[in-house]
Amino acid sequence: MRIEKLMQFSPDLICTIDEQCNFIELSDACKSFLGYDSKDLIGQPFVNYISFDEQRNTLELFKNLIKGKKNNKFQNRHLHKTGRLVSIDWVAAWSEEEKNIFCIGRLNSEDTLTSPKNPVNSDVYKLLIEQGSDMLSLLDEQGNYTYTGGSTTKILGYAPEQLLGKNAFQFIHPEDIGNINELWSQLDSYELLQTMDFRFRAANGEWRWLEATANNQFKNPEINALVISSRDITERKISRLKLEESEQRFKSLFENNPDLVLFENTEGIIEDVNQTVEISFGFQRHEFINRPLSDFLPASVVAVCQVNFQKAMRGEPVRFELELDFEAVGKRILDVSKVPVVVEGEIKGVYTIAKDITAVTQSYNIIKQQAKKLNTIFESITDAFFTLDRDWNFTYINSEFDRLLHTDRSQNIGKNIWEVFPEEVNSIYYRHYKTALETGITTHFEAFLARKGLWLEVKAFPSEEGLSVYFSDISYRIKAQEELERLSVVASKTHNGVIITNKRGKIEWVNESLTLITEYTAEELTGKTVSALLTDAGTSKEVYRQTLGRLLCEDSFEAELPFTCKSGRDLWLMVGVTIIRDKEGSVSRYIGMLSDITPQKQAILERNNFIEELQSRNQSLHQFTHVVSHKLRAPVANILGLAALFELPGIDDKTKAEIVKKIGTASHNLDEIIRDLNHVLTVRESLGLQKTELLFSEMLDIVVQRMHHQIEEAQVHIRRDFTQAPLINTVEQYLLDIIHNLISNALKYRSAERKSVIEVYTRLEENFTVMFVKDNGMGFDLAKHEKNVFGLYKRFHAHVNGKGLGLYLVKTQVEALGGKVEVQSEAGKGSIFKVSFRQNN
Repeated sequence: MRIEKLMQFSPDLICTIDEQCNFIELSDACKSFLGYDSKDLIGQPFVNYISFDEQRNTLELFKNLIKGKKNNKFQNRHLHKTGRLVSIDWVAAWSEEEKNIFCIGRLNSEDTLTSPKNPVNSDVYKLLIEQGSDMLSLLDEQGNYTYTGGSTTKILGYAPEQLLGKNAFQFIHPEDIGNINELWSQLDSYELLQTMDFRFRAANGEWRWLEATANNQFKNPEINALVISSRDITERKISRLKLEESEQRFKSLFENNPDLVLFENTEGIIEDVNQTVEISFGFQRHEFINRPLSDFLPASVVAVCQVNFQKAMRGEPVRFELELDFEAVGKRILDVSKVPVVVEGEIKGVYTIAKDITAVTQSYNIIKQQAKKLNTIFESITDAFFTLDRDWNFTYINSEFDRLLHTDRSQNIGKNIWEVFPEEVNSIYYRHYKTALETGITTHFEAFLARKGLWLEVKAFPSEEGLSVYFSDISYRIKAQEELERLSVVASKTHNGVIITNKRGKIEWVNESLTLITEYTAEELTGKTVSALLTDAGTSKEVYRQTLGRLLCEDSFEAELPFTCKSGRDLWLMVGVTIIRDKEGSVSRYIGMLSDITPQKQAILERNNFIEELQSRNQSLHQFTHVVSHKLRAPVANILGLAALFELPGIDDKTKAEIVKKIGTASHNLDEIIRDLNHVLTVRESLGLQKTELLFSEMLDIVVQRMHHQIEEAQVHIRRDFTQAPLINTVEQYLLDIIHNLISNALKYRSAERKSVIEVYTRLEENFTVMFVKDNGMGFDLAKHEKNVFGLYKRFHAHVNGKGLGLYLVKTQVEALGGKVEVQSEAGKGSIFKVSFRQNN
């Protein structure tokens, strides 16, 4: 408590300092001594608040105190918060227990910097503070410093005494001195002067840009000086100069760029073009300005350019190729980039940069053709093949390499072979390859590849580019001898897989055919239990238990089991198991014979699918026949009935005429039904039609053109979006009919309560290209009518004219193409028809 009162009321400045010379605690006298509250200085370095030229000696004195030396009295000139220097006498002591330096300070009574002779009195400080400057200075009539303070030391690195008595003009840059002299000559005319930006040499020799205000106080007897308030604007000045330099560089780049460069505003209007554009198009710059780019392009590319312009305006990256025929230079292929210009988060326009890549494209096409031919040759090689450059990097790998070693060449091209196969460094492979490169002599050897458990026959051919290596799997040859030694009862060349286990089901040996079937190496299988192998590979535990049960009851049996290869490929295996017993009749070994019956199982599955499809078609045909007989019955019955009336006696001519008229109507209805049914039969029986690659947008345009009057009369707005799936390979007439019937359906059942909108868009879903036709029309109760939506002559709105034939045709045509059609609908809200076309069908 006494210590706290001492720190609070002591007239002396008491403080503690840590080993790094930072303030830990200060007494309240800090405010009167230095102008700071004690909390402002806690954690700050002691030397930051003393004269620059005293800092090094003071730090040395503190170090000596900590080492135990007794010289504990010293004097410092401290920076007061107002900028003036305050001289303080200190007594200091080191506490080994607290690991702190304790200091007591008193004001020096002979402090010349605060004596009446010093022109820096309280009025001066008040004036400097009111100026609100970063650096504060007083100059006499010759421009000599009589005072400096504020942030001068922090910004320029000068201690006040380094500038006192020095002439300010000797620190100003020679290029700026003339302007400063001119301002100095105007002091008598103005009390307050704002200088232009000028450079001032800092203590480290660097030139700093300053902005200063000069206040003429020579007539004020209390000051008698020029008061300078200045701030450092170096960063701002440099940024502005860099910006100007950048603008000049950009302008030069724009004007002299060999590529075509032009700028369009947000409306797509050209505001500037470079010289290359003028030369290429054969127009002068003023002819481009304030006109859209489309004015200078052939109609065939206008749409592409406009679409990409809109993408750029949305901030999307845009790059595409364009072929143009210039009058001056002929046909050119351009690599076009559109770059949005963003200012403060807002797009102000788009720069178009078009690079002539005609020669590059032609060269690329030639190289591509040659590479394709070369790749065909390499891929036709039955051996695995790869090439290395002289830095051991893969430059080519064929498919047989990937198949044999189960690698992915796209991941390994460009990589170092010893990074891909680190375990082979200094192996027989490394030594042979290195010798071939160093001597230029072809090498031929056989070696074991431990990673894959393969014996390989290798031929390496050196060249200037590096090494070409052919290799083939000869494991079967190497292992054949071992198999013959261990197995006298098993033919090693059988196409069936052979597996031998001990009496506990642990695998002891497998033949090569088994590894080819399962894709597991012999090393991966040896020591593994059959139970683990089968259950890991997709055989359910229940099926395995059933198989095990048979094994316990029979000495041999066969079973069909599902199996998943190491690569994830699913198989069906026919497994035959024979029990080998010892002389005592106990089980000693199990021999399993495995054959791949996947093709047979697939054939059965396809047959079952075909039968199922035939049954479905038969059921559909039965339903169709029922509908046909029902629809035909009414008009035929009408005709027969009306014809019978002619046989009645006493019928007058008027009645006969009426009967003939009704027979004609019934005949017309019958003819219309027959034509509809003929159309349906034509669709159902149209198999093997020619498929072509079609654009959804073009097909929709054709349908819209055909239905132009109906769409215009109904005032229907059609929206489209085919960006995710623009193309499809299918029958053109079927696709046109499907789109036509779905849009016709939407037109018929539009709502009278709102403006009709039909949306047509596409998406990619798994193995399907999907087209959606969405409307906001009347809709219908899907739960009630779901089974009849695509039925023949089924309709859900009696007040709308129609036959109920269109959606039946849609379903028939979509299914004929191997696809499917679905619908979502809600009464009063509209419908969405989803047509899924199987890809590569």
